[in-house]
Amino acid sequence: RMLAARFAPDDLGVYFAAFRVPNLVFELLVMGAITSSFIPVFTKYIVAKRENEAWAMSSVLITLTTIVLALLAVPLFIWADALCRLLAPGFTTAQQVQMATFTRFLLVFQVVPLLVGNYFTGILQSFRLFLIPAAAPVIYNVGIIASILVFTPAYGLMAPVIGVGIGAFLFLGIQLPLLFTIGYRYRPMVSLTHPGVREVGRLVAPRTIGLAASQVDTTVDLVLASLLGARMVTIFNFAQHLAQLPVGLFG
Repeated sequence: RMLAARFAPDDLGVYFAAFRVPNLVFELLVMGAITSSFIPVFTKYIVAKRENEAWAMSSVLITLTTIVLALLAVPLFIWADALCRLLAPGFTTAQQVQMATFTRFLLVFQVVPLLVGNYFTGILQSFRLFLIPAAAPVIYNVGIIASILVFTPAYGLMAPVIGVGIGAFLFLGIQLPLLFTIGYRYRPMVSLTHPGVREVGRLVAPRTIGLAASQVDTTVDLVLASLLGARMVTIFNFAQHLAQLPVGLFG
């Protein structure tokens, strides 16, 4: 609602389209690993009172996925312009350039803190701590809303993009005090032989395949909507937000 009140639908379409590549990377790299693989394996160590092994496993996974993210992000960052032309063929040249700029920003300032922050969420939930992990996405959105209010007069459509970056770091930061309270310490580690890491690797593959299929669907939606202009990308996104409301609340 804040976005719709301040920006034209044609402009907002560029903003929404810029999330496609970062969200694709994030969903494939993080969501499958955490929801179906990391939490059950991590919880097993905690229940068995093997916290040091749990900390080691989480450190290895955070390090490995960050490295994989960097390897993926570099070519996406370099060829963002060509990728945006492919994903939004109906946009004007100026809109595609703007979309590429936003995409690069989001790859760095959204995906990285959200990647680490979602591991932190999984750790806290494994300790049956749910209030702060539930508040973190709210704080993420507060960062976006605050940026819309404060930065829009000076930066225009870049304001909510900046807000996404601020919100992502708030999402990460709000969980840190509680993590330190339960004794968590991150140590940069790389190991493919840790049994917990290997178990997560075995579990994550089927989930990632399923997520990849859903990402194809979402990407095709963007391509088709863009052929009708950036305005239709905005309308389609708003319709999706409304349709997903009951799923988000109850599903």
